Amino acid sequence: MEVDNKPPIPPQESLKNSTPASSKETEGQIAIDSLTNALSSLEIDAEAAKEDATKSALLKQVAT
Repeated sequence: MEVDNKPPIPPQESLKNSTPASSKETEGQIAIDSLTNALSSLEIDAEAAKEDATKSALLKQVAT
């Protein structure tokens, strides 16, 4: 059996500890964009609900 005399490879730093600031800024921007999109979606849903309520009220007036 042959013995390997190579020095051991040192363990690498955790990616969490070595994340550059620009990457953290990118992650933050992704989070902001995601929240902005969610809020926009909620606004669109609220507008649609308002329109539906208005149509419903008008139909009730016409029906009576």
